[in-house]
Amino acid sequence: MANLYAILGVNRTADQNEIKSAYRRLARKYHPDVNAEPTAASKFSAINEAYQTLIDPDKRRIYDRTGSVTRNTSPSHHNSPAARAARRAYYQARADRIVNDWLQREREETRARGKAVYTTVTLSSRHSWLR
Repeated sequence: MANLYAILGVNRTADQNEIKSAYRRLARKYHPDVNAEPTAASKFSAINEAYQTLIDPDKRRIYDRTGSVTRNTSPSHHNSPAARAARRAYYQARADRIVNDWLQREREETRARGKAVYTTVTLSSRHSWLR
């Protein structure tokens, strides 16, 4: 595994601000939308992985101790009560946002219809000028 500190170009003693600054600088340089080099996407991916590991104090401590990035790939963490509750809360908030947006649009359309001016023209054959 590559040295995450070397990927970001910081020392092992770098603080959070130095890590964040290095990440932003490199992300701007190697983002695939900005950099057309064929290797830009893989460099950007490595930069992201290094940042995600080093910015999190727990992950950084494990990396410093073991020299590897830990990934929780066991399926048990996806079905834990906390994970299920977080998913439920996320989808509930998303549904609430969708419904609230829809209701807001309906209110605005109803308000606009109430302000609309309708012109009514009545044609009648009783007028002498029509005969």
